[in-house]
Amino acid sequence: MLSKDFIVLPSAYLPPISYYYFLSKNEAAIIDIHENFIKRSIRNRAYLLGPNGHILLTVPKRKTMFRSMNKIEIFKISKWTRKHWKAITSCYNSSPYFKYYKDDFENIYSFKHNYLFELNKRLNDLILDILKIKCNCIYSADYVITQNKEMDFRQHKYLQKFNYSKVFKEHNNKNELSIIDLIFNLGPDSKKYLKSIYI
Repeated sequence: MLSKDFIVLPSAYLPPISYYYFLSKNEAAIIDIHENFIKRSIRNRAYLLGPNGHILLTVPKRKTMFRSMNKIEIFKISKWTRKHWKAITSCYNSSPYFKYYKDDFENIYSFKHNYLFELNKRLNDLILDILKIKCNCIYSADYVITQNKEMDFRQHKYLQKFNYSKVFKEHNNKNELSIIDLIFNLGPDSKKYLKSIYI
């Protein structure tokens, strides 16, 4: 699949804030679900902010000979969904807007997804709806080849820090927080915040 005019992003789990900054600036984007899965990346990792600093969430995957993102299966035996939802609740229960969105997120965590990209897509669809971002996300039919490297964000380092949180302001971890940190703290003003920043 050849991309000329669209930004290209990886499928990501509870993606970082910058991910949605890029989506908010474009009318369409290609989500590459045929690239090789990259370990220790946003494809199955997200960072939350708790009272003691960053909390890493990792979706466990089954060991497999397949490397393509669309064939990565979630390891279902572990109780990861319960642990992740408990961590999210612990971090954001006191945030101003958590109560308005928690049911929608909890519904996704109560469903048993087979493939990682399916989980990521459901979360992405919900987040785009909450943020009212109109970007059309096209999921790739095969590996995406880009002619313009400036529009390819698959290898982007998500290390930005943003100052908006009213819950736990001080944190020194280099990794960028998940978009849900912004949503649960700013609610309907999250999109306005994305428009106000520059990366």
